[in-house]
Amino acid sequence: MLEQVLEVFKQEYEKKGEGLILDTYKPSEGTYIIVHRDRNGFEVVQETEIKHPKDKREDIDRTVDNMEFICMADYYSSLIDMNKPIDKAKIIHSNNYYSFFVKKPNLISESKDKSAKLTDAIIENYYSLLKEPRQKYEKSKNALQLYENVESKIGKPDVSQIDEIYEWIKGNLETFAEKCVGTNYLKIFFRYGEEDQWLSNYKRECDRYLIPNLYNNNDTNVMVDGTIYGLPNYNMGLNAKKPYLENKTRKEKVPYLLDMETALLQKKLFDYLWNMASLGKNNIYIDEEFTALTNLETLIRKSDFSGVYLRIKKGKEVEIQDMDVIPILKSDLEKPFINKNVLEIRDDLVKSQTGIISSRADLEIIVNDILFNKLLLNNYYTEPKDIPIKEDNLYKNLLLARDKLNNWFRKGNPQNVWAALNKVTLSLIVGSIDKEHLVKASNQFNLRISMKEYFERGEDMQESFNEVRERLFSKVSSKEIENIETDKEYCYAVGQLVNLFITKNKGKNKPMSLADPIIKAKSNEMIKKKLRAFYNKYNYALESVRDVRFKRLYSMVLEYESENKPEQDWILAGFLRDNLIFIENESMEINHNVAESEGTKNE
Repeated sequence: MLEQVLEVFKQEYEKKGEGLILDTYKPSEGTYIIVHRDRNGFEVVQETEIKHPKDKREDIDRTVDNMEFICMADYYSSLIDMNKPIDKAKIIHSNNYYSFFVKKPNLISESKDKSAKLTDAIIENYYSLLKEPRQKYEKSKNALQLYENVESKIGKPDVSQIDEIYEWIKGNLETFAEKCVGTNYLKIFFRYGEEDQWLSNYKRECDRYLIPNLYNNNDTNVMVDGTIYGLPNYNMGLNAKKPYLENKTRKEKVPYLLDMETALLQKKLFDYLWNMASLGKNNIYIDEEFTALTNLETLIRKSDFSGVYLRIKKGKEVEIQDMDVIPILKSDLEKPFINKNVLEIRDDLVKSQTGIISSRADLEIIVNDILFNKLLLNNYYTEPKDIPIKEDNLYKNLLLARDKLNNWFRKGNPQNVWAALNKVTLSLIVGSIDKEHLVKASNQFNLRISMKEYFERGEDMQESFNEVRERLFSKVSSKEIENIETDKEYCYAVGQLVNLFITKNKGKNKPMSLADPIIKAKSNEMIKKKLRAFYNKYNYALESVRDVRFKRLYSMVLEYESENKPEQDWILAGFLRDNLIFIENESMEINHNVAESEGTKNE
């Protein structure tokens, strides 16, 4: 799969060159010094502070003078990782003599009793090694061979330039150290010659460092028909602490090997991915091109997408958290989704777009907002311990549903998504009721029923709810003795009774969690037992002519016998809908548009 990604990246790189990486490269925060060397000597031409925006999705200020040069020089001067430094003490973090990187705290003594970590000896050893790089690789035959190969192409280091720069650093570094504030970097870049030489100078010296350090471990390199192959350094670590990564049953235990050209291309790919992760663009879609998106963006195209999906994360290096082949991903849903106001709550209480939803992205936003308090999109891949949710029920349900929702919305795979949502939506609705957030619960119920119709392709439940409601109203208003005839009428009536009992609570707070045992009841015997307990507790508050309707409804429920399990959706529909006992005859219509019933709580 990575080979397919590399092939597309190669085509992109051939079109755009190093600009593919450098145009989005973000230098680390710190103080940047540019020193120019001409026939008259050294001159400090610029001192710049680079800071990153608080919002990771925002880019740095690229209007800063010489920003193009700074990005280029910083990119070519950076270490592959801290295990492959030029400076063995790991205090100086640059890789060539045209640059000098050091963390500011290492320049300044921590107290009067302690000296700075950067010493004259460390600086001297750094430049000594740059003058004779063979010293670094002489203990490894394979590494030395790689260095000799690159030196035969680019020549030996310019010792006179190294000596000049070393002397300048010794004479001027203290001046900059005295001005350093903070814990980020001090980075010094040297420019030799004319402008058209700067890029070639940095790239040449970068290659001098990069080629011998490109592979994970040069001891595992092999030569085949005159070509060196080795284990790449990116997204793979193989050492004594990770023997489980070895292929124990093969003659060659290394997981896979790449030639130098492919390994260099892979490095550039991961450099590009690092840039995207630094910009908060963690979702990468690859077909004939690369499309990088933030967590809040969804792939939208006129034509269908078919290719590879990468989910990346910025750590000490860029990590691939997820890689998947997507056979087909459409911007529009497989069929239009109809988001209904099933409970017919007031328009000003509806919290999402209703009607026909065709866009996958629009539906994802609705699910994110209504079910997950806008916390889903940024937490598809967040480690569970790092998810910023304090509410246990929401936390649990997000973890249960996020993989299936990610597969549906981001990869076009709806498999098992309704099985997860069927459980999660019920749990979230009950959780909202427990917290007395009935407007939220009503919106969540509307979305749940709309999803049920979408996935199960069954009856029009809004129409069914209204028909049952009409029949019940007719029965409780009739002067004749009436009976409940269906399980749906029964469950809806149970929800209405529970709502009424709780509203009759004379306490300051009306704990909606009292409804839990009935909403979650597995048997009708349990429901009737709880209803009788409610009646015994609250019958003192039942007075007025409307209570005739209540008594009729209550008696019909107790008299009804059902062999089936209670239907939660119908109990919830009755519980969350305005109570028909309080509705006047002339106002009872099919299309209701009423406020919350007495005792509910808005957010």
